[in-house]
Amino acid sequence: MAAAVVLIMLCALGEIFGGDIPNNSNNESRQSINFEVYPDSVKWKISDYLVGMHSVYCNDGDSLYERSNFTNWMRIVDVGTMRYPGGGVVKYWDWENPTGVMQGDPFNPDWDNSKNTVSKDWTSLDEYLEMVKISGITPLLGVNITSGYKYGKIDESIARAVRMVEYVKSKGFGGAFWYLGNEGKNGGWENEAHLFVQHVKAMKKVDPDIKCMFNHNNMTKKYLRQYLKIAGDYADIVETHGKWPYGGNPKEYEPGTFNEWQIERPLRDRKNHNRAWRTEADSLRKWAKELGYPDLKFANNEYGTGKKSNLIGFDRYTTSLLMIDMLQEHFIGNWYMTCYWYWVSNRKDDKDALIAFNHSMRYNPMRYGFELLAKAQGGNMLQMLDENNPSTYGFAVEKDGEYLLYLINKSNHEKVANVFIDKGSNLEIVESKSLVNTLDEFGELVSTNVDSIQENHIPITLPPLSYSRFIFKESSDITPSASVKGLSELNIKLYPTSTTGADVYQWLQSQICRNLQAHETKTMRNIGLSESA
Repeated sequence: MAAAVVLIMLCALGEIFGGDIPNNSNNESRQSINFEVYPDSVKWKISDYLVGMHSVYCNDGDSLYERSNFTNWMRIVDVGTMRYPGGGVVKYWDWENPTGVMQGDPFNPDWDNSKNTVSKDWTSLDEYLEMVKISGITPLLGVNITSGYKYGKIDESIARAVRMVEYVKSKGFGGAFWYLGNEGKNGGWENEAHLFVQHVKAMKKVDPDIKCMFNHNNMTKKYLRQYLKIAGDYADIVETHGKWPYGGNPKEYEPGTFNEWQIERPLRDRKNHNRAWRTEADSLRKWAKELGYPDLKFANNEYGTGKKSNLIGFDRYTTSLLMIDMLQEHFIGNWYMTCYWYWVSNRKDDKDALIAFNHSMRYNPMRYGFELLAKAQGGNMLQMLDENNPSTYGFAVEKDGEYLLYLINKSNHEKVANVFIDKGSNLEIVESKSLVNTLDEFGELVSTNVDSIQENHIPITLPPLSYSRFIFKESSDITPSASVKGLSELNIKLYPTSTTGADVYQWLQSQICRNLQAHETKTMRNIGLSESA
């Protein structure tokens, strides 16, 4: 019966791809790449705050939480934090008198309160703190320092911030993260640094354990030096935002294309001194140490895609794969914190939000990458060497006696990862999951083929355009793990501008053959036959 099903599948694929079955015997695109993992060489402890989300309070109404399981999803996944009330909106927000409107500011004497929206259409501070309680995340709260400066109400602004810290602490959330302002607009760096100090100094009198951060996107050594000279004794974290290929809409840069992304390593922010996310935090830490602040931490709490006009050739699935790639770069770069920038759900074009509002509140494929990566938080980053392949790379982690290997394959073709790991002969695979595309572009997790471990060599087959996590344990520690969807449930998305029908066919054909071979071997063992019988 199984053979008949496979035969039907092969015939159908032959019809779809033009009738001729491609010959796999001389497939040059099936490239092998070597990775060397050193489990005794720990580079650093990974932060617990690298998988973070964003709540734009005026966009996240009651219907979002009633129609999705977002809060429980954060709890199950182990999301580290969520930025509230959002990005630019914090420059207008009044926590005691929210308008529910993006630029609705009660400090503005010309604001018309009749424009305020009803409370069911936005997330209040109490509702956010309730989500914090249920999900277990650490709160990340915004303070509006802009309105007080703009309308000559600085003392009132400071008093408002102090009341907010008191309120949050009274609810049991002392020692939270706090960000002050968003991307400037406060009279220049010097004036903003003084505003930062004035607010934080008063806030920390109420709760000395809070961690406060300021923000600037094009963070240079000069800017850091001058800002820290004024505010360094009050800053715990420095926040810098950046997108791929860049944020905003600068005229001097071309859009980023799908083909460019496939061979871009490391990922860069073209607008802000062409910085690479996997090396930028090291530079910032070095500068901070030279300036006398060795404990200063660094965050990118608005990573994401640029404006839609800045991206060419990406669909729903590959947009998510790009975001997973970018988050992985922040793991590799030893950042302290990140928050994904876009709204939790977007009614207009929902492919770059976490939840697709226009598709029955389904989660976009990025959720799988966030879920896979969250497990690495709190683990030990291991030394891993590779061949600098521009399309296939990743990192390795030790956590709780397990070895986690993460690999992205941005290529249109299947790749073989030859993983060499000391202790390999004593290891067994306990999990192999890959995110792959589906016909509807929402993706799914499937089992990935891992050939038998040969001494220190672990051959792994990576599907095209995929993100994978593999977990290994020493043989004596193995316990049964939950199963993953099998290949029989896999749907394949055809890419007219990237993956050809033959590419997809070759990958699927190889997976079918491998799974049939494994099934036959298991059957022979069950009836007492050897593989050579």
